[in-house]
Amino acid sequence: MWQLCVPWLLAASLTISILLLFFKRLRWLSLGLVAVVLLLNYWYEVVTLNLSARQENNGILKVMTWNIAGSSPKILDNINKISQKIKQENADVVFIAEDFYQCCDTLDAFLKPLYPFTTHIVCNDSHYFYSKYPLSKSEWIGREVDPLSCIIECYADINGEKIAFYGCHLSSNNYSSGGNNLRAEQIKDFSSLSLYLQNVEAASQLRKEECDVIVNRVDSNTPTVILGDMNDVAGSPVFRTFEKAGFVNAWWKGGGGYGATIHSPLPFRIDHILYREGLKGLRLHSIKKIDAEELSDHDAIVAEFIFGK
Repeated sequence: MWQLCVPWLLAASLTISILLLFFKRLRWLSLGLVAVVLLLNYWYEVVTLNLSARQENNGILKVMTWNIAGSSPKILDNINKISQKIKQENADVVFIAEDFYQCCDTLDAFLKPLYPFTTHIVCNDSHYFYSKYPLSKSEWIGREVDPLSCIIECYADINGEKIAFYGCHLSSNNYSSGGNNLRAEQIKDFSSLSLYLQNVEAASQLRKEECDVIVNRVDSNTPTVILGDMNDVAGSPVFRTFEKAGFVNAWWKGGGGYGATIHSPLPFRIDHILYREGLKGLRLHSIKKIDAEELSDHDAIVAEFIFGK
């Protein structure tokens, strides 16, 4: 829960440090605050600035993750534009979250010509992989933690090399197993705020357990990419667990700026791509955020990797 406050604490501290520069006797305090901001920013991986561009362009594997907000009343009106946006990026492997009943078969028909391999069999799961490469061993995991857990494990055969993918839509702060569902924008008084904070704490614990399920299944000898809507921010217990297991947050490694993927009620980066560097030459080439342009409440993330070299 604390991690949600870090970006605003850093912004406030930086603002105060700038104001302190106008007072000669307090400039030492300004420099101290700047040092604290830099350390906290590094520790919690909030804002990244990468100035060096990689020049390699061989053996690139491109992956994309996007929560398309399939429950939106406008989803059927937007589904063609959503498919065009996905096809325009032309990623090799795409993970789509919240591709619900009202849109999944339609989107499937749009994407199949470009992505012949998919975990979509019938329209009943709402989260799917689409791939230009053969997929195998597709399995839903994590439901022993929460029946609503949405984690898909599958393997892609990339020119003879196997790579594992975990597509995630981890537990949301908006929902409670006790049925006390509440969104941040519905907070109206202290009572609703207290309930929301309880839900955040409970969801955070569920996400940590879901993360443990993934980490315990990962084969240390297989290149692995974890991507999706994590409903969590860098520096949280989930990401500390991934970090201890050897995973790198691609945005922190190669992104630029804050990189928020949701913008209401506050901007946060909760959609992520993580990977373990080195196996079969897997390393990050580039990563970018794709503006949803009001087609979804989530922006998409696209990363390119060097692989198999």
